Amino acid sequence: MTHLPHLDADADAPLAPSTGPRRAAVRNPFDNEARPDDDAQPWQEAMERLRGRVASEVPAPTSPGGELPDIFEAATKWVPREAVARLDQALERRRPGADPFGLTPETLRHALPLMWALHRLWFRVESENIDRIPAEGPALIVANHGGLLPFDGAMLATEVLLNAPTPRLVRPLVAHFVEGIGVVHRVFQGAGAVIGRPEDCRRLLDAGELVLVFPEGVDGVTKPLADRYRLQHFHSGFAREAMRAGVPIVPVAIAGPDDQAPLLSL
Repeated sequence: MTHLPHLDADADAPLAPSTGPRRAAVRNPFDNEARPDDDAQPWQEAMERLRGRVASEVPAPTSPGGELPDIFEAATKWVPREAVARLDQALERRRPGADPFGLTPETLRHALPLMWALHRLWFRVESENIDRIPAEGPALIVANHGGLLPFDGAMLATEVLLNAPTPRLVRPLVAHFVEGIGVVHRVFQGAGAVIGRPEDCRRLLDAGELVLVFPEGVDGVTKPLADRYRLQHFHSGFAREAMRAGVPIVPVAIAGPDDQAPLLSL
């Protein structure tokens, strides 16, 4: 049986074993010869001494909530300055005041290192005719949907931010079920996504936003592997909203999403 380490009664004594005789302050609680009543108090005292030693020798963090922002700040340092500058430009072009749907600059800045790495190093996104994205004013980007995870929308938005002639923030419309996924919903909100309700699409267009829609909806990401790259039924609500608002529709074809996380069975 492996015995637990013995701690000296002297709080200043080293924790490393020595060659001289030592009085055990704590006995192995799994030893059949030890009675629980005899060992309870020494065990508690030994743990308190150990906590004191750790507290005195290991520096405490500067603030309980400061560690995660420090990680984000460190990650931002290896993102090209041009990418950070383009995000700042896109944020400056927005209307002043809080976003009614929950978008926050902090969430976008925290997400930028991951999105940049996926865009440039993992998916290695390339685009053609990116200059067709309107430099200003409302518009609907309409794209095919594929893959169980929403990387197609994230990479399209990152491409517009990093490589369009004018950096803009894309506001994706997402499925209603996202609303019930707690922290995921909050992250999506902070990054600019909006639940796909017609009235909210109108509000975004009226505010001059660049809105991304996937007319296939959930059918696009739940189609089986045998149907990859076959368009599912297009819901026509986006066309009605575009005509009502008098905004341009920018059609986009995305190659690759059906291979990044295919649905093998349903």
